[in-house]
Amino acid sequence: MRLFIASNLLMAAFGLASAFVVPTHPALIIPTLPVSSNHSVAIPSSRSIKAWADAARSDPRRQGVVSQRTINILANMLEGREVPESAAISIAAVYDPLIRQRAPIGPVWGVWANLCDAIRALGGDAEIDLHLIRLLNAMARLPDVTDRSGRPIGPGGGFSGVYWKDLPGMAPIFRQYAISVEPGSSEMPDEGDWTDAQRQTLMNVVTFGALYLVHGEKDIGMAFHAKIGLLDGLEVPYRTPIEIRRARSIVPPAAVWILGAGETILELCTHGKLDTEGDCSLVQWTYWKKRFHEIATSPMLPYDVRDIAEKAVMRMEDLGGQIQRQNTSHVPSS
Repeated sequence: MRLFIASNLLMAAFGLASAFVVPTHPALIIPTLPVSSNHSVAIPSSRSIKAWADAARSDPRRQGVVSQRTINILANMLEGREVPESAAISIAAVYDPLIRQRAPIGPVWGVWANLCDAIRALGGDAEIDLHLIRLLNAMARLPDVTDRSGRPIGPGGGFSGVYWKDLPGMAPIFRQYAISVEPGSSEMPDEGDWTDAQRQTLMNVVTFGALYLVHGEKDIGMAFHAKIGLLDGLEVPYRTPIEIRRARSIVPPAAVWILGAGETILELCTHGKLDTEGDCSLVQWTYWKKRFHEIATSPMLPYDVRDIAEKAVMRMEDLGGQIQRQNTSHVPSS
């Protein structure tokens, strides 16, 4: 949560593509997240989607033709006028020429910046998140963008992967722009001083992240973000007034990782693969459950924080019970 936005890259990603020539031209089961109403946003209506799209279109950084077309494609998809698989093809029609022209990565990665902007604004709704995940999955299945020799093209500049199967650029843009919700002032105050809008933005992003961890087909670092979110939310004390205010900002997102992707996180912990360091285990899982229980039963913390922590405990106990039953079923009878 202490990561800063790489402003130069994002400015390029949002707005510098207008100089380049642009041509004219497996369903997911939607889950019901067991999140307290105190921590979930209202399901975005078509009016909310329109409000996001209007704000995005009027952003001075996104006046280039490529950004404007990207926003329109995303809005059409989210409003149900285009399915994610078709939207992926539409996006490729916009960006493939830029990639073949070897445009700088900033303009090309504008697709990710605009997508992450939608996640920040609308990501509290599982249906919208799953449409965005379907879009990313569909983009990863698109044919490689190749040069005249038939070789797949990647971003270069030290970034790995090729377009589109590796979704190059999505991981750093998500890390720097989506999940890095900064506190409101340049002095970087404690998380306890975040505004409600900033807390909501983080909840939107984490709701998307948890669903992507379950349903996303390409690794864009979501397991790492889950681990960091759980560490941030659970491995600090909540005793002083500042710490208690801080809990309102970072305990609910930690709980959402469990409520939305608990089964996947437990599986990764079981195999020591929650992130590339491979240092997460069932011991860590057990400790996180203990901390959620301590938070849920602390009289010093606000009810809404205790309530969502209790829901996380219940989910973790349920998942632990499922594993115990599975292990028991595999024990041969004497």
